[in-house]
Amino acid sequence: PPFATAAQSTQGNDVPLYTLDQLFTLALKEAELIQLARENLYIAELNNRKARSVLFPRVSAFGNYRHYDEEKRWEDVTLQPEWNSAYGLRLDQSFTLSGRELTAYNISKDLIIKETLDLAAVQEDLLIQTAAAYYDVLNTEKRLEIANANVIRLNTQRDSVAVRLELEAVTRPDLLRVEAARSQALTGQIRAQNAILLAKARLVAICGIEGDFKLEEADIEAESVSDPILAEIIADAMKQRADIQALTLEKTIADKTIKFTKG
Repeated sequence: PPFATAAQSTQGNDVPLYTLDQLFTLALKEAELIQLARENLYIAELNNRKARSVLFPRVSAFGNYRHYDEEKRWEDVTLQPEWNSAYGLRLDQSFTLSGRELTAYNISKDLIIKETLDLAAVQEDLLIQTAAAYYDVLNTEKRLEIANANVIRLNTQRDSVAVRLELEAVTRPDLLRVEAARSQALTGQIRAQNAILLAKARLVAICGIEGDFKLEEADIEAESVSDPILAEIIADAMKQRADIQALTLEKTIADKTIKFTKG
């Protein structure tokens, strides 16, 4: 991708290196849920145009022309002209007494706002999923490093115990205990490798990444914040969350739809 920088892998191949911001950009661009939410917003805008068109008068034009073979007259009176024509414009407009047209137009405007909020909510949720998958990959990579180091340590310890066993400095149960610990370490290593594959697969599904990739660790500084108050957190969530605002607006739309149906 054009926004990815290249990093050299151990095999000598170029493996794209992604930052967290680049993953955010990919997720917002490629995710099917985002595309679906944008399509819903586009449909709401089209419905708004349709509802608004009803408020404008309908203008129609008409005209006709007729040509005769000959002109017929009787004294000074024309019985049949050589040709005649008629044309004009017609302006039509109708409204219901209950104002259903205005109600439908107001509903269509509210639907645009609601779909915009739904799109924002989907984007927020997708960014959270992307960040979680990003840190999950980094976490599993650290776990694999620890598992590899543990296997190397136990391999060295096993070789040392084997040598000491030949010298009769230790007993065979000591070697078996080291072998058991090494077996558990190998199992942990395999689990860590599988965890990386699963974490990367989740990130690929979210961002649409193709092929192998690496992640650049984000340098995030911790900010000192005051202890939050639960009541204030709930109030801010009810006021600022896009999905809560969309649900509140959906109730308003439902009330207007009832009014429209009654009209």
